[in-house]
Amino acid sequence: MRRLVVTCALLLAVAAPLSAAAARRAPVGGTLVVRGADNGEGTLPGARPVATLVIDGFVIGRISGLGRIEIYDLGADTAEAPEVSGALWHRDKTLKVRDLQLNGTAWGGTGLRFRAVNGAFRVVIWGSGVYLFAGGRGMVTLTGQAEAPLADGQYSLNGGDFHSIPVELTRQIAAQPVG
Repeated sequence: MRRLVVTCALLLAVAAPLSAAAARRAPVGGTLVVRGADNGEGTLPGARPVATLVIDGFVIGRISGLGRIEIYDLGADTAEAPEVSGALWHRDKTLKVRDLQLNGTAWGGTGLRFRAVNGAFRVVIWGSGVYLFAGGRGMVTLTGQAEAPLADGQYSLNGGDFHSIPVELTRQIAAQPVG
Protein backbone atom coordinates (compact mmCIF):
# COMPACT_ATOMS: atom_id res chain seq x y z
CA MET A 1 0.00 0.00 0.00
CA ARG A 2 2.84 2.35 0.86
CA ARG A 3 4.41 1.71 -2.56
CA LEU A 4 1.11 2.67 -4.27
CA VAL A 5 0.87 5.93 -2.29
CA VAL A 6 4.48 6.85 -3.11
CA THR A 7 3.95 6.06 -6.81
CA CYS A 8 0.79 8.20 -6.96
CA ALA A 9 2.55 11.07 -5.18
CA LEU A 10 5.44 10.93 -7.65
CA LEU A 11 3.06 10.89 -10.61
CA LEU A 12 1.21 13.92 -9.25
CA ALA A 13 4.48 15.75 -8.65
CA VAL A 14 5.52 15.21 -12.28
CA ALA A 15 2.07 15.71 -13.85
CA ALA A 16 1.33 19.11 -12.28
CA PRO A 17 4.26 21.01 -13.87
CA LEU A 18 3.75 19.25 -17.20
CA SER A 19 0.06 20.15 -17.37
CA ALA A 20 0.82 23.76 -16.40
CA ALA A 21 3.40 24.00 -19.19
CA ALA A 22 0.97 22.50 -21.69
CA ALA A 23 -1.72 24.97 -20.67
CA ARG A 24 0.67 27.88 -21.27
CA ARG A 25 1.47 26.59 -24.77
CA ALA A 26 -2.13 25.83 -25.73
CA PRO A 27 -3.56 28.40 -28.14
CA VAL A 28 -6.13 30.61 -26.50
CA GLY A 29 -8.68 31.77 -28.99
CA GLY A 30 -12.09 33.14 -29.58
CA THR A 31 -14.99 32.36 -31.87
CA LEU A 32 -16.73 34.05 -34.78
CA VAL A 33 -20.17 33.21 -36.15
CA VAL A 34 -21.45 34.82 -39.37
CA ARG A 35 -24.93 34.15 -40.71
CA GLY A 36 -26.50 35.20 -44.00
CA ALA A 37 -23.70 37.59 -45.02
CA ASP A 38 -24.02 39.32 -48.41
CA ASN A 39 -22.36 42.60 -49.36
CA GLY A 40 -24.24 42.81 -52.67
CA GLU A 41 -21.07 42.82 -54.78
CA GLY A 42 -21.10 39.22 -55.99
CA THR A 43 -18.05 37.34 -57.23
CA LEU A 44 -16.87 39.42 -60.19
CA PRO A 45 -13.26 40.63 -60.36
CA GLY A 46 -12.89 43.80 -58.32
CA ALA A 47 -15.70 42.90 -55.91
CA ARG A 48 -14.91 43.26 -52.23
CA PRO A 49 -14.94 39.97 -50.31
CA VAL A 50 -17.73 39.37 -47.80
CA ALA A 51 -15.20 37.95 -45.32
CA THR A 52 -11.43 37.69 -45.05
CA LEU A 53 -9.97 35.66 -42.19
CA VAL A 54 -6.36 35.12 -41.20
CA ILE A 55 -6.61 32.57 -38.44
CA ASP A 56 -4.69 29.91 -36.56
CA GLY A 57 -7.47 27.46 -35.76
CA PHE A 58 -10.41 26.46 -37.93
CA VAL A 59 -13.02 27.84 -40.33
CA ILE A 60 -16.13 25.89 -41.31
CA GLY A 61 -18.89 27.29 -43.49
CA ARG A 62 -21.08 27.40 -46.53
CA ILE A 63 -22.13 29.80 -49.25
CA SER A 64 -25.79 29.19 -50.07
CA GLY A 65 -25.84 31.39 -53.19
CA LEU A 66 -23.28 31.88 -55.93
CA GLY A 67 -19.85 32.19 -54.36
CA ARG A 68 -16.11 31.92 -54.57
CA ILE A 69 -13.61 31.00 -51.86
CA GLU A 70 -9.82 31.11 -51.70
CA ILE A 71 -7.94 29.22 -48.99
CA TYR A 72 -4.21 29.69 -48.41
CA ASP A 73 -2.27 27.46 -46.02
CA LEU A 74 -0.05 29.69 -43.85
CA GLY A 75 1.61 27.04 -41.73
CA ALA A 76 4.06 24.25 -42.32
CA ASP A 77 2.43 22.16 -39.59
CA THR A 78 -1.15 22.09 -40.93
CA ALA A 79 -2.50 18.64 -40.16
CA GLU A 80 -5.26 18.49 -42.78
CA ALA A 81 -5.76 19.94 -46.24
CA PRO A 82 -8.78 22.25 -46.64
CA GLU A 83 -11.91 20.56 -48.00
CA VAL A 84 -14.51 22.12 -50.31
CA SER A 85 -17.61 20.43 -51.74
CA GLY A 86 -20.14 21.59 -54.31
CA ALA A 87 -17.62 23.49 -56.44
CA LEU A 88 -18.17 23.80 -60.18
CA TRP A 89 -14.53 24.74 -60.68
CA HIS A 90 -11.23 25.08 -58.80
CA ARG A 91 -7.73 26.29 -59.58
CA ASP A 92 -4.41 26.77 -57.82
CA LYS A 93 -3.65 30.32 -56.71
CA THR A 94 -0.51 32.17 -55.66
CA LEU A 95 -0.73 35.30 -53.55
CA LYS A 96 2.22 37.58 -52.89
CA VAL A 97 2.06 39.34 -49.51
CA ARG A 98 5.11 41.52 -48.82
CA ASP A 99 8.06 39.16 -49.32
CA LEU A 100 6.02 35.99 -48.91
CA GLN A 101 4.49 33.86 -51.62
CA LEU A 102 1.39 32.01 -50.42
CA ASN A 103 0.06 28.97 -52.25
CA GLY A 104 -3.61 28.17 -52.14
CA THR A 105 -6.66 27.09 -54.08
CA ALA A 106 -9.75 28.92 -55.34
CA TRP A 107 -13.16 27.26 -55.75
CA GLY A 108 -16.40 28.59 -57.22
CA GLY A 109 -20.01 27.55 -57.59
CA THR A 110 -23.37 27.58 -55.87
CA GLY A 111 -23.95 25.91 -52.53
CA LEU A 112 -20.27 25.58 -51.58
CA ARG A 113 -19.41 23.94 -48.26
CA PHE A 114 -15.91 24.22 -46.86
CA ARG A 115 -13.67 23.51 -43.91
CA ALA A 116 -10.10 24.39 -43.06
CA VAL A 117 -9.11 22.93 -39.69
CA ASN A 118 -6.05 22.30 -37.51
CA GLY A 119 -3.78 24.94 -38.99
CA ALA A 120 -3.12 28.53 -39.97
CA PHE A 121 -5.10 29.80 -42.96
CA ARG A 122 -6.02 32.86 -44.98
CA VAL A 123 -9.62 32.40 -46.13
CA VAL A 124 -11.27 34.90 -48.51
CA ILE A 125 -14.98 34.57 -49.35
CA TRP A 126 -17.14 36.29 -51.97
CA GLY A 127 -20.83 35.62 -52.57
CA SER A 128 -24.28 35.67 -51.04
CA GLY A 129 -25.68 33.69 -48.15
CA VAL A 130 -22.33 33.24 -46.36
CA TYR A 131 -22.44 31.28 -43.10
CA LEU A 132 -19.25 30.79 -41.06
CA PHE A 133 -18.08 29.35 -37.79
CA ALA A 134 -14.44 30.04 -36.91
CA GLY A 135 -12.37 29.50 -33.82
CA GLY A 136 -8.82 30.27 -32.83
CA ARG A 137 -6.62 33.36 -32.94
CA GLY A 138 -6.46 35.82 -35.79
CA MET A 139 -8.15 38.67 -37.61
CA VAL A 140 -11.36 38.96 -39.60
CA THR A 141 -12.59 41.65 -41.98
CA LEU A 142 -16.31 41.60 -42.79
CA THR A 143 -17.88 43.76 -45.50
CA GLY A 144 -21.57 44.68 -45.45
CA GLN A 145 -23.84 46.76 -47.66
CA ALA A 146 -24.14 50.54 -47.43
CA GLU A 147 -27.39 50.54 -49.45
CA ALA A 148 -29.24 47.84 -47.49
CA PRO A 149 -27.63 47.58 -44.05
CA LEU A 150 -30.27 45.22 -42.65
CA ALA A 151 -29.88 42.75 -45.53
CA ASP A 152 -26.15 42.15 -45.20
CA GLY A 153 -26.16 39.47 -42.50
CA GLN A 154 -25.09 39.28 -38.88
CA TYR A 155 -22.01 38.37 -36.88
CA SER A 156 -21.17 37.40 -33.30
CA LEU A 157 -17.76 37.38 -31.63
CA ASN A 158 -16.91 35.17 -28.66
CA GLY A 159 -20.50 34.14 -27.94
CA GLY A 160 -21.75 37.73 -27.78
CA ASP A 161 -24.92 39.16 -29.25
CA PHE A 162 -25.43 39.17 -33.02
CA HIS A 163 -24.93 42.51 -34.79
CA SER A 164 -25.61 43.66 -38.34
CA ILE A 165 -22.46 43.63 -40.46
CA PRO A 166 -21.34 47.23 -41.04
CA VAL A 167 -19.95 48.52 -44.33
CA GLU A 168 -16.49 47.39 -43.17
CA LEU A 169 -15.43 45.83 -39.90
CA THR A 170 -12.06 44.45 -38.84
CA ARG A 171 -11.83 42.63 -35.53
CA GLN A 172 -9.41 40.41 -33.70
CA ILE A 173 -10.61 36.90 -32.96
CA ALA A 174 -9.34 36.20 -29.45
CA ALA A 175 -10.58 35.03 -26.10
CA GLN A 176 -12.50 37.44 -23.92
CA PRO A 177 -11.31 37.89 -20.34
CA VAL A 178 -13.26 35.86 -17.82
CA GLY A 179 -15.05 37.75 -15.04
